[in-house]
Amino acid sequence: MKFLKKADKNSNPTVSLVLLDWSVRESFHFFEYLRKQNVTRNQFEIIVVEYYSRVAQGLQEFADFIDTWVLLEMPEEFYYHKHLMYNVGIVFARGKIITFCDSDSIVTETFVQSIIKEFELRSKIVLHLDQFRNNRKDLYPFNFPSIKTVLGRGCINNVKGKTKGIIENLDPIHERNYGACMCASRKNLIAIGGADEHIDFLGHICGPYDMTFRLRNFGLYEIWHQTEFTYHTWHPGEGGANNYYGPHDGKHMSTTALEAVKTRRVLPLTQNLAIQALKRNFETPEEHLIDLIIKPEKYKNWNDTARIALVREEKIKSIVKIGPEISPNEIFLLGERNGYRLTLENNVFFARIIGNISTRGVEGPHRPEVLQSSSLHKLEEKVDQLIPAAIRAGTSQAIESSKKEFFISQFYLKVREGLGLIYRACRYRDFVTFKTLFFKLLNFPKFFAQRKKDAAQIVGEMHGTMSSVAAAIYFSCSNDDNGKKDITPPIVIVNTRYQNKYLLNLKKDPNFPPFSIIFIKNKTNLSSSLRTVKKENKIPKLVVWGTLYTQCYTDFLNANLTKNCIVV
Repeated sequence: MKFLKKADKNSNPTVSLVLLDWSVRESFHFFEYLRKQNVTRNQFEIIVVEYYSRVAQGLQEFADFIDTWVLLEMPEEFYYHKHLMYNVGIVFARGKIITFCDSDSIVTETFVQSIIKEFELRSKIVLHLDQFRNNRKDLYPFNFPSIKTVLGRGCINNVKGKTKGIIENLDPIHERNYGACMCASRKNLIAIGGADEHIDFLGHICGPYDMTFRLRNFGLYEIWHQTEFTYHTWHPGEGGANNYYGPHDGKHMSTTALEAVKTRRVLPLTQNLAIQALKRNFETPEEHLIDLIIKPEKYKNWNDTARIALVREEKIKSIVKIGPEISPNEIFLLGERNGYRLTLENNVFFARIIGNISTRGVEGPHRPEVLQSSSLHKLEEKVDQLIPAAIRAGTSQAIESSKKEFFISQFYLKVREGLGLIYRACRYRDFVTFKTLFFKLLNFPKFFAQRKKDAAQIVGEMHGTMSSVAAAIYFSCSNDDNGKKDITPPIVIVNTRYQNKYLLNLKKDPNFPPFSIIFIKNKTNLSSSLRTVKKENKIPKLVVWGTLYTQCYTDFLNANLTKNCIVV
């Protein structure tokens, strides 16, 4: 690690702006907009973290405006990991509020002021600013277009002066840009263990939203500013090039981060040692933190993406023994099965019962909360033995009968995506959108054939979640510690046709206890349904499909029903 500039230890800014580079940025126009802020310069500091050793020429002209400029000097063959850079920013920040922001954004002169005001109004928040994006190629190289120009022709998400994500009523978690600008108190970021340096976040599938989700689990409120935004124009490689992709949900949102929402996990899977030291002692000397923040032996798996992909592929195929490539300090998430969440920790496989699912069998003895084994196959056998054979058979039959509906739902999603592209192309007369639409239409027959061919395999991969839904329903009517059976039927909340079809098949099985289904079409429908549930004399257990819960987490939180939810 090498410091080109270092902030004065006695500096006391309100906001620390952390800007990242991994030898890819070619324009740093963000600094020009920071020069024009309507707050005094001592109210914010600028921290630049370069992953490799490049001293960007475009940054040198702003050197006098940078407070801390650090080169991590990671080897060139190591793949970039933004979360390590986030942690470096957290460690060296002097401000009470830390802001992670794109270093090639456009912002208004009230940008910093708006952040400060939000935290003055309410301190227990994690704040996001959404981003307007324009795809016009004639704005590159960057020529300082007006915000009116950015919002005009070529803007892909401008809806009457608001971003599409802000007004989204169905899937805000994917429509909002969680990586554009995130702000939180430094104290709270340290309390949750900082950014997660797990290998799942290596490369393109990453972002500060993992910290957002864990901060929400820590008790903070997620706030999206309604009038302050960032703005972005097209440049080559804005989506990255030759990226390594960690596990994601098909829309580039990390499934490892979404798992934290489902399980209400606060701490990272892999913690940075310097953040750990700050958590123990907020006044840990900086000299000690510098020695802890980067441990080369910890990152030995970051230098060969082919090997990373191979390790993950072998893990997914349920190998008996994991090779030495996997760090003993890393936790790997292996999905769900029959009401248990499976993990790999220190080369031992664990199954832990999903929160709020009863450990007492309907007719038999208690089920253990934790199981472990030296192989994934043996662990899965142990889990399966805890479920009656008739229930396992009924679950498999219901899954098989849902395949057709699953394929239809995937087809519908693609059609909806295509219609959205047509709408944007016609509205903004944007060549890039028309080009994207053309190639998607050209490849659609191939996609259609491949999707149909792989439908059974895709549903098979979802077997773990579906079997856990069945287990949650089955054990929801188990006996309590006094031997009294809970006869309140659970309610299962879903938002896709294939999930609904699967549950209707389960209802036909006489081995399953009675339960109700709520099919959610939009957030308004969900809010209304949750209000109805709260009017019950005894609030039933709510079995919620994980995809819906992560999209609408705030609704469950505001309804004060998270303690009643079994999320799978």
